Amino acid sequence: METATTRQVTAKSTPTRSSASSPLGFANNESIRLAPTDPRRPASPLAPPPLAEPAAYVTIPLAASLTGYSAKAIRRKIESGVWVEGREIRRAPDGHVLVSMKGYRQWVERGRA
Repeated sequence: METATTRQVTAKSTPTRSSASSPLGFANNESIRLAPTDPRRPASPLAPPPLAEPAAYVTIPLAASLTGYSAKAIRRKIESGVWVEGREIRRAPDGHVLVSMKGYRQWVERGRA
């Protein structure tokens, strides 16, 4: 749930510039309504990707966002045998295909497809 918060200062008045006003032009006794925020969402849709590796093994969609390859390109590398199970990918006990970030880095550093 998003809720806006209100910071109440002593009494209400119209915004005026005076010696007792804030840098934004509000008098010290004015109510200021703050925009709703949700700490679970990034501040901007253009926020930079996370700098830390989230886990040793990640799902294909997360690997796509971390590596820059599309999910379809990753699946093609798996199907064509470029990425091998046990080296670049693993299967979880529930059957999900997980990408090894260490295996991915080694594949990039080897320099061959």
